[in-house]
Amino acid sequence: MMVTDDVSGQLAYAPAPDFPRCPACGHPFEFDPGQTIPYRTGGTPPAGVHLPSHVAFCRSCGLGAALPPFSEADEAVIYKQGQFWQNALPPEPRQDLRKLSLALALAESRWRFIKQHWSGKSAGSGLRLLDIGSGQGAMGLVAAKDRTTPLSEYVAVEPDGGMRAELSGFWQREGLQVPLRQTASLEELGPAAGRFDIVVLSHVLEHLRSPGELLKQVSPYLRDSGALFIEVPHQDYLFKRDIFPHLLFFSHGSLKALLLQGGWDIQSIESYGRDQAKTPFRRDSSIVLRIVIRLMGKLERHIPSGLQRAGYRWAFGIDRKNPKGTWLRALSSPKKQ
Repeated sequence: MMVTDDVSGQLAYAPAPDFPRCPACGHPFEFDPGQTIPYRTGGTPPAGVHLPSHVAFCRSCGLGAALPPFSEADEAVIYKQGQFWQNALPPEPRQDLRKLSLALALAESRWRFIKQHWSGKSAGSGLRLLDIGSGQGAMGLVAAKDRTTPLSEYVAVEPDGGMRAELSGFWQREGLQVPLRQTASLEELGPAAGRFDIVVLSHVLEHLRSPGELLKQVSPYLRDSGALFIEVPHQDYLFKRDIFPHLLFFSHGSLKALLLQGGWDIQSIESYGRDQAKTPFRRDSSIVLRIVIRLMGKLERHIPSGLQRAGYRWAFGIDRKNPKGTWLRALSSPKKQ
């Protein structure tokens, strides 16, 4: 509903009852009703899930929020019951890492970003890496093979049992010697797990109603010299025809606001990938890009994994630093008391 000031008759900002405070900057979440956009989905949502109708934007920091947000019951169906990945995973666990080529290309780029911007040093024989929302563990698979920055342990937190099973299979088949520990939640992991050199939150925060709460939970798991890596889509409503099940939509400014609001020291926030207007995620992207990606998918069993990853790096601009890119990456650490 359009809201106007009773005295001036000019447009006033509307509140969002589901977000009394902006999840990023902490200011009252007020938005321009005339600047909302529809919440787009590319298919039928899981049974019983109620979809948001639109995305509104915080007048203070620009964070986009899906309204009305998913309920706790919706989130249980989407994530804890495995509905989010039901169409992405095959009936049987995958045997070949070539089927993870895109995820591995992205993980390699993220790992390079972490090593480039992290100035700390591990305590002991190698890094302890905590990956929250690990999926199939592409980050761990990449880091465990990096001889220049050895790991002493990889801990993967993933609520979806199918994804955990895939990671276990890959870990065994690759013969990795780095200890692997998997758990379904941070609560299950517990403080007895100790502290880590690097904590990863890759494509997690956009799914949460209160990302700041997770950052508070994460902070005690970091060593004094440790760092938190975050990657989120960069305003993916601009280039994806299906934004389900994302709840929050970050810009450079709103991600920075979230970290500053939470008391984090920011080492770097940068955007990577092809332009939002030219990314292969768009239906109207270059036909050459779409043909290359389709061919790599169809011929994945016949193309060496390294060549596939190189193809995906080119097609998506994975290593390309670009202010209008498709992903936002940040490295930060808790402020010293």
